[in-house]
Amino acid sequence: RKVENVYTRWMCAVVGCIVDCYLDCVIRVRMGISCSLNFDTYVISNIEWLQKELGAYEDDYLLIDCPGQVELFTHVPVMSTIVKEFIRWDYAVCGVFLLDSHFMSDSAKFLSGSLLALSSMIQLELPHVNVMSKMDLINRDLKRQKEVTRQQAELAHEEEREVVREAAVAEAEEETESRHDAWLERRLNMHVDHLVADVNKDMSERFWALNSAIGEMLDDFNMVSFLPLDVTEEESIGLVLQHIDHALQYGEDLEPKEPEDAVDLYDFE
Repeated sequence: RKVENVYTRWMCAVVGCIVDCYLDCVIRVRMGISCSLNFDTYVISNIEWLQKELGAYEDDYLLIDCPGQVELFTHVPVMSTIVKEFIRWDYAVCGVFLLDSHFMSDSAKFLSGSLLALSSMIQLELPHVNVMSKMDLINRDLKRQKEVTRQQAELAHEEEREVVREAAVAEAEEETESRHDAWLERRLNMHVDHLVADVNKDMSERFWALNSAIGEMLDDFNMVSFLPLDVTEEESIGLVLQHIDHALQYGEDLEPKEPEDAVDLYDFE
């Protein structure tokens, strides 16, 4: 099924109906993609319909893909109103904010994205998980950096013996990976001082006070950090799901399995 500009391998349930109506609204009213700002207001005014559609999913784990217009989370109380309705219907709700990894390569964009994450957390007032998506692209960049480092080290030591040259290349690659890991750790765990310093390097001095004020606000709240998500790594996906389950307290009200019902991990027959 094609949902907006993304093809999915799964059929949507309630969301599929909403998207069909939304696209019809975009075509007829000719308001463009930003029509969702008004369409979601329409959903709120017909919230009983949504409750009826969700009635068949009382005991299920629901994933709700929200519109990308940030105004719905930061300025307009649309999503916060919908969230309150879900809570009133006795759903456990967790907000998951996704930021693309390419934001990390631009300090100003990353500062802006972090501020948006904080704004969403404050507006929605939910257990919240911030996720840095598309981390496979960052890993790909590291491989390219290591390849460039290898070539530079080989050129610098081309007159040396092979053993010396290989040792120098290995040391250079290790140093590159160490620098990359330190940079990644500072980004994911929001070391605000380093982030603001990086932003100021690329900006005029007249913006430094503003950048520092934004950094101080992020530091004062101390709520924003990111989990890395690499869809090519099962362990990465599992880690994100564990944090979401923990935020939802998912499964805590289930009865523990009896020993005879548990799976025997050592029974391979």
